[in-house]
Amino acid sequence: MQAAQEQQGQDIKYLTQQEVAGRFRVAPSTVKNWRERGLLRYFQAPGSSRVLYPIDAVEELERQSIK
Repeated sequence: MQAAQEQQGQDIKYLTQQEVAGRFRVAPSTVKNWRERGLLRYFQAPGSSRVLYPIDAVEELERQSIK
């Protein structure tokens, strides 16, 4: 899927849970709670424990939290 997006000129950037936590100055467990509550879109490859967050989803959450 990512290869198809790159071919269309849409190189999607992702942040790790730790990076998102640092950006919001919260604990990584808080980011996990946001994910579980549906507040933050994420990507997790099948069979992988690693969770990645599209930067546009993180920026959208930032915009919503500033209001």
